[in-house]
Amino acid sequence: MFHKILFATDGTPVSARACDQVRDLAKLANTEVVVLNVYRPLPLPGLDELPADLLDQAVAIRDAVLHDKALPADPFDQAKAKMAAASQEIVNNSVNALSEAGVKATGHIMEGSPVDAIVKLTQDTNCDLIVIGSRGLDELSRAQSSVSFKVVTRSSVPVLIIH
Repeated sequence: MFHKILFATDGTPVSARACDQVRDLAKLANTEVVVLNVYRPLPLPGLDELPADLLDQAVAIRDAVLHDKALPADPFDQAKAKMAAASQEIVNNSVNALSEAGVKATGHIMEGSPVDAIVKLTQDTNCDLIVIGSRGLDELSRAQSSVSFKVVTRSSVPVLIIH
């Protein structure tokens, strides 16, 4: 049977159903669960796409440097912090649900490509099963671009996809 399960969640209703399956499987196998949520890095807009308020931000930074004042908060850092906090909340919800059911669970958040993060954390934590939700895409071409399909093709351990 399995010794450690990696559960990749995105906080969607499909992931909530997958969490129920992970809970049941972990209790049956008496195994621990590693919960992961991955948030993507913020895209950097091209110069023609910069919001007008960024020009104001640049002026404020210049003025702060020239007049030896505190620098204003970076809007990209603020947005990234909000994304990380939302990611942590998703993980905490799953870890709490599993823990309340008597399953030993730890949580991780990572920034970057979901596929890369899932494969890397699976290896780093010696998980021997990945559980991930699927949105149930109908067209093969759409399914082949999905995270779950890419994880299946890159993983060295079995992958259980929950619909």
